[in-house]
Amino acid sequence: MKGKWTASPRSGLSPHKMGYVRLILSIVSTLVVIKKISFRWNEINNNLLYDNDTSTNLLNENEENRNHSSSMFRRATDSCDQRVLTTNARRNWGEKFYSNRHLFEACKFNPIEKGGPTPTIFLVNGRSGSDVTWRAITTLAGEESPIGEHTGANIKTTKKFLGNMSEEEGAWWVTEHLCEFTRRHCNKPVVGFKWKPFVDSWNLSAAQGMLKKIASFNKPKIRVIYMTRNHLDVMISKRKHKDNRSKGVKAHCKPDEKDCIKIHASFGEGIDLPSNELVKTLQENADAVELFDSSLRDMGIIYMKTSYEKLYNSDDAEEWMRIFRFLGRGPTHDLTLDTVMRSLPYVKTSPKSHAEILVNFAEVQSVLNGTNFEHMLH
Repeated sequence: MKGKWTASPRSGLSPHKMGYVRLILSIVSTLVVIKKISFRWNEINNNLLYDNDTSTNLLNENEENRNHSSSMFRRATDSCDQRVLTTNARRNWGEKFYSNRHLFEACKFNPIEKGGPTPTIFLVNGRSGSDVTWRAITTLAGEESPIGEHTGANIKTTKKFLGNMSEEEGAWWVTEHLCEFTRRHCNKPVVGFKWKPFVDSWNLSAAQGMLKKIASFNKPKIRVIYMTRNHLDVMISKRKHKDNRSKGVKAHCKPDEKDCIKIHASFGEGIDLPSNELVKTLQENADAVELFDSSLRDMGIIYMKTSYEKLYNSDDAEEWMRIFRFLGRGPTHDLTLDTVMRSLPYVKTSPKSHAEILVNFAEVQSVLNGTNFEHMLH
């Protein structure tokens, strides 16, 4: 009949009622969008972001809530900032990039002379005692600060992170990210991140841009600590932690964790170190150390080179005090090894003698005798 409502054959509802249903659904959808916007606004203003590497936690966020409004202009404040907006290799999302940096005020370091942290880059490879060393340095300097592998935990992640940036982006990122990180931990005397150097990533455009920026940046001067370790010990440590006996075992033991120490002792011996390409591997490492060392020197970067052996196998704490004099923070006189050892969160769990560790010690000794690496055996 003309002019009369008819029922919908699919829903069983009249067009009049269907109109009400659509209106209700539209209102509900609008409320959901408003709730998401409100949630994101509160998250931006209230969330705390912590470094992921040493006993601290990164806040887990939903990917769909990570997009920020490009119209929002953020200012760095004179107090500790709650968030780090730049990305790093361990946290591949962020809000501030080289491409949109104009939307943000450039980060400004808190002046060191007014109590701001000393910005530091810890150049060190894995299995070299970097975490425990950093914790000792920052604790003795006044207060422990976190340390993270912000350029990548291994060669693959490092090449992926740095390989996605140009030289200009790398130069911008290193100071902007380090500045944000120091402002996040503005009440700590020394703040920085770990850069694991690899030959295959060292000459990437971004890495070269970072090095050039570190060399030229003066507000404030960025400190670089380059730490090495006897590479034979590094190889043994890697072999040890790949041992099936180490599965499920903590990487480090605290002084009061007797069971952990006992377990480590059990798989810290009887290690078979392949010797067929041992000299070649040690030579490659020596060449890499010289590459990194010469690059830092040639670029005019202010850095201090130290080693695991100087820090942990010496009879005094002079090397530790040399670090504090370099940083301008921490005890520079009358520091004792006892004080240093008490600041360490973990204990040594490996025998000192390679003869105790290696089941094929005689074979390794025979291979290294008469080479430039004979002195690495102990």
